[in-house]
Amino acid sequence: MERGSRKVRAAVALLIVALTLGIYGQTGGFDFVGYDDGIDVYQNPYVRQGLTARGLRWALTAPLLEQTRWANYWMPSTILSHMAVVELFGLDAGPHHLVNVALHALNSVLLFLLLRRLFGPRATGRSALAALLFAAHPVHVESVAWVTERKDVLSGLFYLLALHAYVGYARAPSARRYLGVLAIFLVGTTAKPILVTLPGVLLLVDWWPLGRVRLGRLAVTGAPTSTWRRVLLEKLPFAAVGAAVGVVTYFALVPALVEGHSFAALIVGYAAYLELIVWPHCLAVLYPARSEYPLWQALIAGGVLLSITTLAVAGVRRAPWVLWGWLWFLGVLFPVSGVAQAGDQAWADRFLYLPAIGVYVSVAWGAGALARRFSLPAAVRAGLAAALVSALAVAAFLQTRHWRDSGTLFRRALACTQENHVAHHGLAYHLIELGELDEAERHLREAIAIRPERYTNHLTLGRVYMERQRPVEALPHLREAVRLNPESPDALYELGGAQLRLQRLQPAEATFRKLLDIDPDHAQARGALGAILAMTGRVKDARMEFERALALDPFSADVHAGYAGLLAQGGQVDLAIEHLERALALEPDHATASSMLDFVRGRRR
Repeated sequence: MERGSRKVRAAVALLIVALTLGIYGQTGGFDFVGYDDGIDVYQNPYVRQGLTARGLRWALTAPLLEQTRWANYWMPSTILSHMAVVELFGLDAGPHHLVNVALHALNSVLLFLLLRRLFGPRATGRSALAALLFAAHPVHVESVAWVTERKDVLSGLFYLLALHAYVGYARAPSARRYLGVLAIFLVGTTAKPILVTLPGVLLLVDWWPLGRVRLGRLAVTGAPTSTWRRVLLEKLPFAAVGAAVGVVTYFALVPALVEGHSFAALIVGYAAYLELIVWPHCLAVLYPARSEYPLWQALIAGGVLLSITTLAVAGVRRAPWVLWGWLWFLGVLFPVSGVAQAGDQAWADRFLYLPAIGVYVSVAWGAGALARRFSLPAAVRAGLAAALVSALAVAAFLQTRHWRDSGTLFRRALACTQENHVAHHGLAYHLIELGELDEAERHLREAIAIRPERYTNHLTLGRVYMERQRPVEALPHLREAVRLNPESPDALYELGGAQLRLQRLQPAEATFRKLLDIDPDHAQARGALGAILAMTGRVKDARMEFERALALDPFSADVHAGYAGLLAQGGQVDLAIEHLERALALEPDHATASSMLDFVRGRRR
């Protein structure tokens, strides 16, 4: 009997893995996208070097001890996972994508095994359906196909492992098992703060299906084996850690918090998330936030949520899975529901990665109950489940294709949303890289018309003019970007670059020094400052700045080329050639390095 049970588990696990690979295997040929992937991976000077002692120190302390553009909240294990992939495979995007895919497949299998462990062998079919819904639902494409969202799939792994460990503890309590759960939880909080919701989910499984406590009159059959006092005391260490992580995360995100976020927006957001699960159509990388929502919309959304809650409570004795799944959904989603709104999104697909599990369990158990009530044959049940999962898998496969590159991703967002300044800006940035500057300018002017107070829109329009070799026209847009965000290293760097291009060396030096006061580890700014110092005869100081810049980021072609110019000027021709060759290895079409290399080689002859 046990051997047959193992074969069933193995067969379901293989099916889940095959389904996941069928949907997401295509991402192995995808590129990074120009929406945080640069900050997290391919432009990040700490991650680009792979696993290093300096990178480890930064991953453990940022942004606890310092605020930089490379980290917005504490997630050292996620950062280290990116570094490990770079160490093993370099900066090719394919392996980075496939690690996300592997983690999602593992999470889906772990979910199946967790549910089967909680509910027993008789629930194998329902457990499999819930896990297959999790594996195939298109709302999870963003978490899997977006390299930046490694934090979703990695935190999901720790979340599910902690639940597995907790089931073992609850059924055979011991100090060793308890500490094992706590250890997994502690490590999991370093992947993404979403694990602060775990204590609530542990209480939920204490009630059902473990039956350790009763929830007032809302009790499932079977006598409780523990008291509320005991299970609450068990959760105190988890709650204390979660509170600390929550406070750190909140203060790290303070600069991005949106003021005046209303209760109506919170209610509408919950309803919107439910709609994304029930009817996942026209999914986009960003749904723009609104300043306010009509009263009628909030009333309808509130009515839907209240109706579901009422039905779930009323039917708890006959169908505890409805209330259980609903509470999971509401509770796990709460920290990212917009209660403290950060960023431009009204809601986001990625925030449903773990909360949606509650809905999948309710659907799977509800489908099982209906099948028994109407005495549906096993073949009919399997066929209906296969049809549902297949439809979701096809939708997820098609949705994944929109993540192949930045242009496809942002054009999809513009097709599915209105007044999306982030999508206009992201597409413009991609078009700049392709050299399609006229279309890029058009999208940036659209973005500015929607959000004139957004400094990045002005900043990137300034970059368009810089690409056109028109720094005089770039200056007013770059100055506006700095006015709107005086602490932005990016805006200051571009402004300094325009001033340097116009040979306004004194203002450029002041701009770069202000930037370095804000971000002392900005390698490109140190390289630019080194170039100014060299041009004004301060050779010793220039050399020091170049060397520090290369220590911070040895992968900057601009810094290698600038340092080579200083070396050649000082007669160190061989060393200059070495740095120019390094610059061209990093960027084969680097025009300055290429022309300088020919000139320096000529001098050596």
